[in-house]
Amino acid sequence: MFPNSQRINRGGMILTELVETCRSHDFTDIVVLHEHRGEPDGMVVCHLPYGPTAYFGIFNTVLRHDIGEKKEVGTVSEAYPHLIFDQLNSKLGERATCILKHLFPVPKDETKRVITFANRSDYISFRHHTYTMPKGAKSVELKECGPRFELKLYQIRLGTIDQQHAENEFVLRSYTRSAKKQRLSTADGVEDYEEKRKGVAGGTAATALATSVAKSHGLGSRKPAAAGGRGQPGAKKKPAR
Repeated sequence: MFPNSQRINRGGMILTELVETCRSHDFTDIVVLHEHRGEPDGMVVCHLPYGPTAYFGIFNTVLRHDIGEKKEVGTVSEAYPHLIFDQLNSKLGERATCILKHLFPVPKDETKRVITFANRSDYISFRHHTYTMPKGAKSVELKECGPRFELKLYQIRLGTIDQQHAENEFVLRSYTRSAKKQRLSTADGVEDYEEKRKGVAGGTAATALATSVAKSHGLGSRKPAAAGGRGQPGAKKKPAR
Protein backbone atom coordinates (compact mmCIF):
# COMPACT_ATOMS: atom_id res chain seq x y z
CA MET A 1 0.00 0.00 0.00
CA PHE A 2 2.87 2.37 0.79
CA PRO A 3 5.36 2.74 -2.09
CA ASN A 4 9.06 2.44 -1.23
CA SER A 5 8.19 0.79 2.09
CA GLN A 6 9.75 -2.28 3.68
CA ARG A 7 7.68 -4.72 5.72
CA ILE A 8 9.31 -6.34 8.75
CA ASN A 9 8.09 -8.54 11.58
CA ARG A 10 8.83 -6.82 14.85
CA GLY A 11 9.22 -10.06 16.80
CA GLY A 12 10.92 -9.44 20.13
CA MET A 13 12.52 -6.13 19.09
CA ILE A 14 11.80 -3.32 21.54
CA LEU A 15 10.68 0.09 20.30
CA THR A 16 13.95 1.85 21.16
CA GLU A 17 15.96 -0.57 19.03
CA LEU A 18 13.43 -0.31 16.20
CA VAL A 19 13.58 3.50 16.14
CA GLU A 20 17.38 3.60 16.28
CA THR A 21 17.65 1.05 13.46
CA CYS A 22 15.30 3.04 11.25
CA ARG A 23 17.17 6.28 11.99
CA SER A 24 20.51 4.75 11.10
CA HIS A 25 19.10 3.53 7.75
CA ASP A 26 17.53 6.94 6.93
CA PHE A 27 13.90 5.82 7.04
CA THR A 28 11.45 8.71 7.03
CA ASP A 29 8.55 7.08 8.91
CA ILE A 30 7.60 4.05 10.99
CA VAL A 31 4.10 2.56 10.67
CA VAL A 32 3.22 0.06 13.41
CA LEU A 33 0.04 -2.02 13.04
CA HIS A 34 -1.69 -3.68 16.00
CA GLU A 35 -4.08 -6.60 15.74
CA HIS A 36 -6.31 -8.68 17.98
CA ARG A 37 -7.11 -12.25 16.93
CA GLY A 38 -6.14 -11.49 13.35
CA GLU A 39 -8.26 -8.32 13.17
CA PRO A 40 -6.29 -5.03 12.82
CA ASP A 41 -7.39 -2.55 15.48
CA GLY A 42 -4.68 0.12 15.70
CA MET A 43 -2.08 2.02 13.69
CA VAL A 44 0.78 4.23 14.84
CA VAL A 45 2.52 6.61 12.42
CA CYS A 46 5.87 7.91 13.71
CA HIS A 47 7.81 10.47 11.68
CA LEU A 48 11.58 10.30 11.96
CA PRO A 49 13.92 11.49 13.27
CA TYR A 50 12.12 13.64 15.89
CA GLY A 51 8.38 13.06 15.50
CA PRO A 52 5.45 13.71 15.64
CA THR A 53 3.66 10.43 16.33
CA ALA A 54 -0.03 9.90 15.53
CA TYR A 55 -2.16 7.14 17.04
CA PHE A 56 -5.21 5.82 15.16
CA GLY A 57 -7.84 3.22 15.93
CA ILE A 58 -8.88 0.98 13.01
CA PHE A 59 -12.51 -0.07 12.52
CA ASN A 60 -14.61 -1.95 9.94
CA THR A 61 -11.67 -3.50 8.13
CA VAL A 62 -12.39 -5.27 4.83
CA LEU A 63 -9.34 -6.96 3.31
CA ARG A 64 -8.65 -7.46 -0.37
CA HIS A 65 -9.81 -11.06 -0.56
CA ASP A 66 -13.13 -10.08 1.08
CA ILE A 67 -13.94 -7.34 -1.44
CA GLY A 68 -14.25 -9.61 -4.46
CA GLU A 69 -12.56 -12.19 -6.64
CA LYS A 70 -9.05 -11.68 -7.94
CA LYS A 71 -10.30 -10.87 -11.45
CA GLU A 72 -12.54 -8.13 -10.06
CA VAL A 73 -10.02 -6.64 -7.64
CA GLY A 74 -6.91 -7.09 -9.76
CA THR A 75 -3.34 -6.63 -8.60
CA VAL A 76 -2.02 -3.79 -6.49
CA SER A 77 -0.30 -1.17 -8.59
CA GLU A 78 3.17 -0.08 -7.50
CA ALA A 79 2.72 3.40 -9.00
CA TYR A 80 2.82 6.40 -6.69
CA PRO A 81 -0.85 7.23 -5.93
CA HIS A 82 -2.74 10.48 -6.12
CA LEU A 83 -4.15 11.46 -2.71
CA ILE A 84 -7.61 12.85 -1.96
CA PHE A 85 -8.36 14.39 1.46
CA ASP A 86 -12.02 15.24 2.02
CA GLN A 87 -13.43 17.38 4.86
CA LEU A 88 -10.18 17.65 6.79
CA ASN A 89 -10.24 21.44 6.85
CA SER A 90 -9.87 22.30 10.56
CA LYS A 91 -6.54 22.83 12.30
CA LEU A 92 -6.60 19.28 13.61
CA GLY A 93 -7.68 17.97 10.19
CA GLU A 94 -4.83 19.80 8.46
CA ARG A 95 -2.42 18.35 11.00
CA ALA A 96 -3.69 14.82 10.33
CA THR A 97 -3.47 15.47 6.57
CA CYS A 98 0.15 16.58 6.89
CA ILE A 99 1.05 13.42 8.82
CA LEU A 100 -0.67 11.05 6.38
CA LYS A 101 0.34 12.63 3.08
CA HIS A 102 4.06 12.43 3.85
CA LEU A 103 3.83 8.63 3.90
CA PHE A 104 3.50 8.73 0.10
CA PRO A 105 5.94 10.07 -2.51
CA VAL A 106 4.94 12.62 -5.14
CA PRO A 107 3.04 10.89 -8.00
CA LYS A 108 3.26 11.44 -11.73
CA ASP A 109 0.41 13.17 -13.56
CA GLU A 110 -0.50 10.11 -15.62
CA THR A 111 -0.85 7.81 -12.60
CA LYS A 112 -4.16 5.90 -12.53
CA ARG A 113 -4.02 5.02 -8.84
CA VAL A 114 -5.99 6.99 -6.23
CA ILE A 115 -6.08 6.77 -2.43
CA THR A 116 -8.85 8.62 -0.58
CA PHE A 117 -9.02 9.79 3.05
CA ALA A 118 -12.59 11.02 3.60
CA ASN A 119 -13.67 12.37 6.97
CA ARG A 120 -17.20 11.63 8.18
CA SER A 121 -18.06 12.45 11.81
CA ASP A 122 -14.36 12.36 12.80
CA TYR A 123 -13.87 8.90 11.27
CA ILE A 124 -11.44 8.91 8.33
CA SER A 125 -12.53 6.41 5.67
CA PHE A 126 -9.69 4.89 3.66
CA ARG A 127 -10.40 3.79 0.08
CA HIS A 128 -8.00 2.54 -2.60
CA HIS A 129 -8.97 2.63 -6.30
CA THR A 130 -7.56 2.51 -9.80
CA TYR A 131 -9.39 4.13 -12.69
CA THR A 132 -9.53 3.92 -16.45
CA MET A 133 -11.01 6.22 -19.09
CA PRO A 134 -12.05 3.95 -21.99
CA LYS A 135 -13.94 6.68 -23.88
CA GLY A 136 -12.02 9.75 -22.86
CA ALA A 137 -12.28 12.08 -19.88
CA LYS A 138 -16.09 11.92 -19.79
CA SER A 139 -16.15 8.19 -18.99
CA VAL A 140 -14.32 7.10 -15.85
CA GLU A 141 -14.45 3.54 -14.52
CA LEU A 142 -13.33 2.88 -10.94
CA LYS A 143 -12.02 -0.43 -9.64
CA GLU A 144 -11.54 -0.87 -5.90
CA CYS A 145 -8.25 -2.52 -4.98
CA GLY A 146 -8.69 -2.63 -1.21
CA PRO A 147 -8.30 -2.79 1.65
CA ARG A 148 -10.91 -0.50 3.13
CA PHE A 149 -11.21 0.65 6.75
CA GLU A 150 -11.96 3.61 9.03
CA LEU A 151 -9.40 5.49 11.12
CA LYS A 152 -10.11 7.28 14.39
CA LEU A 153 -7.41 9.72 15.48
CA TYR A 154 -7.10 9.74 19.27
CA GLN A 155 -3.63 11.10 20.05
CA ILE A 156 -0.79 13.15 18.55
CA ARG A 157 2.50 13.20 20.43
CA LEU A 158 5.34 15.59 19.64
CA GLY A 159 8.09 12.98 20.11
CA THR A 160 8.82 9.61 18.58
CA ILE A 161 7.07 6.37 19.47
CA ASP A 162 9.72 5.33 22.00
CA GLN A 163 9.51 8.60 23.99
CA GLN A 164 6.84 7.89 26.58
CA HIS A 165 7.12 11.29 28.27
CA ALA A 166 6.87 13.42 25.13
CA GLU A 167 4.39 16.30 25.12
CA ASN A 168 0.89 15.62 23.81
CA GLU A 169 -0.33 17.90 21.04
CA PHE A 170 -3.81 16.37 20.91
CA VAL A 171 -5.64 13.78 23.02
CA LEU A 172 -9.19 12.60 22.40
CA ARG A 173 -10.99 12.78 25.74
CA SER A 174 -14.29 10.98 26.15
CA TYR A 175 -17.21 12.07 28.33
CA THR A 176 -16.53 15.77 27.91
CA ARG A 177 -18.62 18.53 26.37
CA SER A 178 -18.58 18.13 22.59
CA ALA A 179 -18.65 21.91 21.99
CA LYS A 180 -15.09 22.21 23.29
CA LYS A 181 -13.62 19.22 21.43
CA GLN A 182 -11.29 19.66 18.50
CA ARG A 183 -12.71 18.15 15.32
CA LEU A 184 -11.21 17.11 12.02
CA SER A 185 -13.68 19.22 10.03
CA THR A 186 -15.07 22.66 10.76
CA ALA A 187 -18.42 21.50 9.37
CA ASP A 188 -18.88 19.02 12.23
CA GLY A 189 -19.11 21.67 14.92
CA VAL A 190 -17.33 24.51 16.68
CA GLU A 191 -13.62 23.74 16.85
CA ASP A 192 -11.60 25.02 19.77
CA TYR A 193 -14.49 27.12 21.05
CA GLU A 194 -12.64 28.59 24.02
CA GLU A 195 -9.80 29.84 21.82
CA LYS A 196 -12.21 31.53 19.39
CA ARG A 197 -14.18 33.11 22.23
CA LYS A 198 -11.03 34.63 23.73
CA GLY A 199 -9.98 35.91 20.31
CA VAL A 200 -13.10 38.07 19.80
CA ALA A 201 -11.44 41.01 21.55
CA GLY A 202 -8.36 40.70 19.37
CA GLY A 203 -9.68 42.55 16.29
CA THR A 204 -12.08 42.59 13.37
CA ALA A 205 -11.02 39.21 11.96
CA ALA A 206 -11.68 37.43 15.26
CA THR A 207 -15.07 39.18 15.55
CA ALA A 208 -16.07 38.12 12.04
CA LEU A 209 -15.02 34.54 12.80
CA ALA A 210 -17.13 34.45 15.96
CA THR A 211 -20.09 35.95 14.07
CA SER A 212 -19.91 33.29 11.33
CA VAL A 213 -19.76 30.53 13.96
CA ALA A 214 -22.79 31.98 15.72
CA LYS A 215 -24.78 32.25 12.49
CA SER A 216 -24.02 28.64 11.55
CA HIS A 217 -25.56 27.54 14.85
CA GLY A 218 -28.64 29.78 14.57
CA LEU A 219 -27.46 32.28 17.18
CA GLY A 220 -27.10 35.32 14.93
CA SER A 221 -30.53 36.83 15.64
CA ARG A 222 -30.42 36.51 19.43
CA LYS A 223 -29.56 39.47 21.63
CA PRO A 224 -27.14 38.98 24.50
CA ALA A 225 -28.72 39.13 27.95
CA ALA A 226 -27.63 41.93 30.23
CA ALA A 227 -25.18 40.95 32.93
CA GLY A 228 -26.79 40.53 36.32
CA GLY A 229 -30.33 40.44 34.91
CA ARG A 230 -33.17 38.30 36.07
CA GLY A 231 -32.22 34.65 36.17
CA GLN A 232 -28.51 35.37 35.85
CA PRO A 233 -26.06 33.98 38.42
CA GLY A 234 -24.88 37.48 39.35
CA ALA A 235 -28.35 38.96 39.90
CA LYS A 236 -29.25 40.17 43.40
CA LYS A 237 -32.61 39.24 44.84
CA LYS A 238 -34.77 41.85 46.51
CA PRO A 239 -35.17 41.29 50.22
CA ALA A 240 -38.50 39.80 51.21
CA ARG A 241 -40.81 42.02 53.21
